[in-house]
Amino acid sequence: MKLKIKDEFDSKSTKLGTFIILLITLGLGFIVTMLVAGVNPTLVISIVSAPMWVCIIILALKLTKYLRGKNG
Repeated sequence: MKLKIKDEFDSKSTKLGTFIILLITLGLGFIVTMLVAGVNPTLVISIVSAPMWVCIIILALKLTKYLRGKNG
């Protein structure tokens, strides 16, 4: 029983870790790209670019599912 719980925890934590790493990487890439393109730094992190941040989260979720699979 404990082995099954441990395996489930390992699977979930690996999937969560993958998502966090992808989210941070994509977010930093977006910020750097916008700054290099000359966009005002206040606009990059503010509500103006909120739809882009939502897209980054959705992309990170989809990449996590692709890399780790739906079940693990």
